Formats: sequence, structure tokens, C-alpha cells
Amino acid sequence: MDIALWGLNKNEHPQSTISVGGRLGYEDQGETPNTQITVQDYGDAQLIFEVRGLDTDPYRSGTIADKAGQVKIGDVFECTDGFMVIPTYSSGIAYSPKGELIQRFGGGEDSAHFRNFIEAIQKNQPESLNAPAIAGHVSAAACHLANMSHRLGTAKPLSTEDPFGKNDAANETYRRFRDHLKENGVALDKTNFVMGREIKFDSKTEAVVGDPEAFKLLTREYRKPYVVPENV
Repeated sequence: MDIALWGLNKNEHPQSTISVGGRLGYEDQGETPNTQITVQDYGDAQLIFEVRGLDTDPYRSGTIADKAGQVKIGDVFECTDGFMVIPTYSSGIAYSPKGELIQRFGGGEDSAHFRNFIEAIQKNQPESLNAPAIAGHVSAAACHLANMSHRLGTAKPLSTEDPFGKNDAANETYRRFRDHLKENGVALDKTNFVMGREIKFDSKTEAVVGDPEAFKLLTREYRKPYVVPENV
């Protein structure tokens, strides 16, 4: 999520969030979705986040022969003149629209970030952090908003078409989502998913807009004396 927001050049919360998914393919005691799509609107760009807990092929496997760009856990930035794959925490690969290699990029190891965080705590020097603490909050909040949407959602059959309305990119992702479930033995005509509620969010006030039920999920009723103050 951090890298996705870097690529979008965003240090703010999404204007709206909506989630589609569920715990599909098997039955257990879990409640967390194992298969999920979240679409977040940032005004001039959108972020589509996919979670797949069942067996899956790499994304873009049919577009590029270069296996380094066939990502299972990572980021893909769709741009005007091509796309960029971030398959690891320290590398990136740019491709043309046809999947032809343009350039490879490399960076520092992610282990250095852990060391940097610990040293900043030990020395009480927050200014020495590689990234401000607020960046972690913004990334985590995007995930919380996705789960809020899911928790407030309603059941719909997987036979549902185009759940994201006129959002072509999101609906294309949903079609791949259904194909993925079918490949894992999920009966689409007999299975429901959760169609999440759209969460409108004010980035400046960090408040849900027009939905008191969703607003309550921003916090919880704490058990005294373990109460997190409203103003820290």
C-alpha cells in the first residue's frame, strides 16, 4: 500500500472506498475476506487493491514473457505510455503497452527500514526516520476503510455483472476475480459475495461523510482504563 501511494503521489485519504469480496472457496471459522477487490477514488487517479488467498497465477502473466514482471505480491502502475511493475520492495520494471522491456530499476534493501525505525526509537529522533510516522497512518487507514466497506456490505450472487457501475477498470478486475474463483472450484451460480458499502471520507477532518453507521467503525468503545484518548 505504501508503494501504491508513492506511485500515485498521494499523502492523503481516498475520497471514496468500496469493496467486493468474501471468504470464498472453503468453510472455516474465519471472517476476514480471503478474496477481495477494493476500489479507492483519489479524484485524479484510482487505486485497485486485490487480495487472493486461493491458488492464483501471477498478474500480467499473459502480457509479458519476462517472469520478473509477473507479480503475485506487488504493485502495477497503469500509465499513458506503458505500465510499471513493482515485484519486490526494492525493484521496479517499466514496460511498453505491448509488454516490451523499457528499463529496470533497483533500490535499497527493505531490511534497512527496520533498522532505521529501531534506531530512531532508541535515539528518540523521529526526524531521522526514512518516512514520517503519518505515512504509515495514511496507508493503514486506506486498508481500514476497505474493511469498513466490507463489514457494512450485503450479500450478492457471483452471477452479478458489473458491480462497479461504469468503472471499466474495476469491472475488468471483477471479471478476473470471478474467473479466479471458478478455477478454484467455486460454483459461481451457487455462491454469494459481499458487495461493500461505498464509504465517503473527508481527508482533512478524517471523518466518514453522511453515514453514521460507518462513522462508528472509525473507533470503538474502550474498556476503562484502557482508553485511547480522542486527542493524542
